[in-house]
Amino acid sequence: MYTRLKKYVLLPSSISPAHRGVTHYKSMRTPPSLRFILIVSLLTMVVSSCGYKHRKVLFKADKKPDTKGQVVYVENPQKRDTAWNGVHRIKVDDQLSIRFLNNFDLRSPNIFSEQMTREGGDLMYSVEKDSMTVLPLVGRVQLTGMTATEAARSLEKTYSQFVVNPIISVEIRSLSVNVMGQVANEGVYGIVDQKSTLIDVLAKAGGIGTYGKPHSVKIIRGDLSDPEIIIVDITKVESLKAPELILRDRDIIYVEPRGVKLFDTTVRPYTFLISVLTSAATVYIVLSRRN
Repeated sequence: MYTRLKKYVLLPSSISPAHRGVTHYKSMRTPPSLRFILIVSLLTMVVSSCGYKHRKVLFKADKKPDTKGQVVYVENPQKRDTAWNGVHRIKVDDQLSIRFLNNFDLRSPNIFSEQMTREGGDLMYSVEKDSMTVLPLVGRVQLTGMTATEAARSLEKTYSQFVVNPIISVEIRSLSVNVMGQVANEGVYGIVDQKSTLIDVLAKAGGIGTYGKPHSVKIIRGDLSDPEIIIVDITKVESLKAPELILRDRDIIYVEPRGVKLFDTTVRPYTFLISVLTSAATVYIVLSRRN
């Protein structure tokens, strides 16, 4: 009686069981071609994932800042606007909401002009490139450089020649910040003068995501060619006292992803390939055993 060991080899059944087991193990080794495919696939995944820390991270500094032990870290502090007192000032391209709080109504059809736009029930007035704003009855007025309160007092004096004791409210409606990174809803969010903080806007954006870093939230502020960068650790309650958290128009808020998110994003495209190759290897081994 003979025992089949390989496709073209027959050995006597008298061979010892121990010998048979060793010989059978050798015959079932993975073929070199299959081993090559598996090794190449594994190396592709490893090489791709090695650089995951350098991918999908925005606004990286040339040198990693030393933020250890600091609740609020300011990079490039010389770019800070020392004249800033927490109040926004009207500038070119701003959209202004101007309302009379007494009987006079700027929304009357007979004083509506092409320079006005509507937002909800309010009329909006644009600050033109020449720093002037065109208003009903009074025409072109200079409001740039003023706070909303200062602009309201100035307009009350201007309109007093047409309206008895005018009471005017001015709001800058175009103030906004850009929220990016690991938050529930990225996008551009409006802010309210003197009131909106980093925490307010993060709440509007749905909060920091599971893969976000709450201990290093970046605020990029000022001239984008050489900005002031503020890194905030919002896991510490002391951060709520920091004046840097009061947002300014056109601030960029960026929540950096954790390393596990970067690794997952980098490796995921290869999971299907690895799954296919693993399945093919399994089928190959099963068929080889049958032969």
